[in-house]
Amino acid sequence: MTENWFELAIIVFIIAGIGMTVWKGGQANPEGTGSLSKKLGSLDKDFRAMRGEVRSVERRVGDIERNSAKADDIVRLERMIGEMSRQIATQTERQAEMAETVAAIRADGDQRGKQLDRLYDFIVQRGMSK
Repeated sequence: MTENWFELAIIVFIIAGIGMTVWKGGQANPEGTGSLSKKLGSLDKDFRAMRGEVRSVERRVGDIERNSAKADDIVRLERMIGEMSRQIATQTERQAEMAETVAAIRADGDQRGKQLDRLYDFIVQRGMSK
């Protein structure tokens, strides 16, 4: 009977060993599930923060695009500048014409002033001689 108990003890020991191995089979991983979970949580947190930063950059780029001049805006401004340049050239020509006219009027006024001075001198001399 001792042999039966001894055999039963060996069988129980083997079955317990197999049971222990199956029960602790997940523990064969050198990384504990708790620290792995913490690392995944930290990675998820970092990923969410990065996603927020990407959204912020996208918003800023959108603002820059809305506030920047578009190609058609530049073409329109170039046309306006060209038109203003033509208007300035026209005004410059008109001013040159007016300057010539004013110079001619001044020369004519100077000539008339000299004629009036001569007439005045003549009248004064004639009036004094009588």
